[in-house]
Amino acid sequence: MGYKLAGYDVIGGVEIDKKIAAVYKKNMKPKYFYEMGVADFNKIPDHELPEELFGIDILDGSPPCSSFSMAGSREKKWGKKTYFREGQEEQVLDDLFFQFIDTAKKLKPKVVVAENVKGLIQGNAKYYVKLIINRFKEIGYETQIFLLNAASMGVPQRRERVFFIAQRTEEKS
Repeated sequence: MGYKLAGYDVIGGVEIDKKIAAVYKKNMKPKYFYEMGVADFNKIPDHELPEELFGIDILDGSPPCSSFSMAGSREKKWGKKTYFREGQEEQVLDDLFFQFIDTAKKLKPKVVVAENVKGLIQGNAKYYVKLIINRFKEIGYETQIFLLNAASMGVPQRRERVFFIAQRTEEKS
């Protein structure tokens, strides 16, 4: 919603959860929407996707974060298949961030914004941060990480989130 309020056109979306997809479509009214997992979206041949999706200004995503939350069993779930509470397909949740990076590789946006829980930069999860930064670098992006509190952005809650901002290196002047 922030992008829309800032004057950006939200032209697409990918969401596996039917309820979340319905809310997103109602609020954002994207021109292109794919109700599927990001891994399935990445399998769509480039020639079957609208040309307008390639080279977009910003690709924004929030890969599922329960694997990195400080609540629950955390490390015990890493690398193991699990189900979302919403009854979606079984998958390794900590791989979804890398599948999102594969979407960036496919679409080649100028900037990628990825949001996740604060737990991703704490304890043993820092290993994933290194992998994420290296993967972005492999596909041609320079990445910065920010820890931001929603309350300082006008959101009525105190909630710290980690933001990865990756800029395509060939876009830098």
